[in-house]
Amino acid sequence: MTRLDETFLQLTVGYDDLIKLAEVHAGRVAPADAPTRLRQEGLVTSAGVHPTAASLVEVAVGPARSIVVERFDGATLSPLFIGWMPDGRATTSAPDTEGAVVVTATELGLLRDQLRQWLAIFDREVPAERPTVTTNTTVIDAAMTLEGVDPSGDADLDPVLEGWRLAWRATGNWAERDVDATVTVVDAGPQGWYRVEHAPRTGTEEVEVTLAPLTLDEVVSALGDVVTGRGSRGADD
Repeated sequence: MTRLDETFLQLTVGYDDLIKLAEVHAGRVAPADAPTRLRQEGLVTSAGVHPTAASLVEVAVGPARSIVVERFDGATLSPLFIGWMPDGRATTSAPDTEGAVVVTATELGLLRDQLRQWLAIFDREVPAERPTVTTNTTVIDAAMTLEGVDPSGDADLDPVLEGWRLAWRATGNWAERDVDATVTVVDAGPQGWYRVEHAPRTGTEEVEVTLAPLTLDEVVSALGDVVTGRGSRGADD
């Protein structure tokens, strides 16, 4: 399904067609050579890409900074792709149930609250004292499945496993550069949030994992570092 909603500034299009629109907009492909379906939908005319679609495509495909947020909720992996420009324009892109990409316009200044809502990062009462917990990737991988994991007998770890709601990972990079910021967080419901830290994995081998407790402000700040790229090379270029 291909559709441009000018009221909500939202474009629904197949991934290949999204890239083709970007190529037409950049002048690398002539409008006449665009796929017929894009011309029939009015997304491409003899003058080029429809202005509203062009604005969405420009940010989604060629942003100054790109962020990927992956939410692991039971057996479901939900990715959200974010791009923003120095002028404050931003887009979020996510796959729909039919395999198309839904690109929605937003603003850099709105992303903080939008991501907090998407990841359910809300103020809640959590224990005042929470220890750093040590476990391994086998336990974490099992906890992220729909079946979950049985109690381990560890008095520090089990409350985290019992309260487990979801886990998410955010990565960010500047245009044409490698990933420069990443954070993985476990949302343990009434137990609060924990930052996941472990040595790099090259496959499915088991490695030790540290779960470091985070406050609400620390979660928001860590996610903000990834989204804005503050402190990373390229932030002030």
